[in-house]
Amino acid sequence: MASPEEIARRAASDTWLAPYDDSFGGPPTTFAAPSATFSAPAPAWTTPTRPRRKTGVKLVGIVACFILAVGVVNIVWDWITPERLAVPGVENVQLAANGLPEGYEWAGDLQAGGDKLICGPVTWELTGDTPSGGRTAVEEAVELAGAMTGVTIKPVEDVKVPAVEITFEYVSSRELRDASDGATPDTVGMAMTYHTSFGITSSEILLDEPFFEDTLSSDRDEAVLVIVHEIGHAFGLGHSDLKDSVMYPTLSDSTRVFPEDVAAFSAVAPDC
Repeated sequence: MASPEEIARRAASDTWLAPYDDSFGGPPTTFAAPSATFSAPAPAWTTPTRPRRKTGVKLVGIVACFILAVGVVNIVWDWITPERLAVPGVENVQLAANGLPEGYEWAGDLQAGGDKLICGPVTWELTGDTPSGGRTAVEEAVELAGAMTGVTIKPVEDVKVPAVEITFEYVSSRELRDASDGATPDTVGMAMTYHTSFGITSSEILLDEPFFEDTLSSDRDEAVLVIVHEIGHAFGLGHSDLKDSVMYPTLSDSTRVFPEDVAAFSAVAPDC
């Protein structure tokens, strides 16, 4: 062991060495610092993900889209296709080369090739002053002409976007003659028809008010048949050679609707 003098000498020389000394019973004790390990805490949030849609929800969406598409198609189809009625009594009627029964003709140049009513709703409207019972007579004539044509003709107020418009007006005898160079004192009605390359789009029918004031009170059926005759012209039909048919040029007590008249009216129905 170092003597006190040696210790003092080493301290004075700033040298301090602690030699290995067996007197402590072995090598100096060594201390191993505990190895501390640190683990980062788990994050308190996670990356958001889009929730999965259930198969049932997808199926409902597909069905809803399909129903909506069908509804749109039906609306368009209803507008394009006029409402059809059954056309009776035309099965045995033979048609001529012009597409009409023998003895019938088209009005003017309307059917040189084949103008018909264009596809879509057909409407009617009555304007101006009306004699007593005049509106009911027009309603009955429109219903009969519609049944003959095979197309429902509706009041204009019931259709948002009409394709073919028919306007009726009761006028004086003078107004009727002034509206057409071909009118005579015996003329009781006339029709002016307008068409495009697609077919007939509108018609204006003028009715002699004095004649209908008398006829509506004396022979209502005769008045209705006169209006049906003018509707035939409005739809592009000319006159018939078949005596007493509704499209014959003159009216008589025997005037009535023949199967040939029905066939002629059905021939002007739109091809849709």
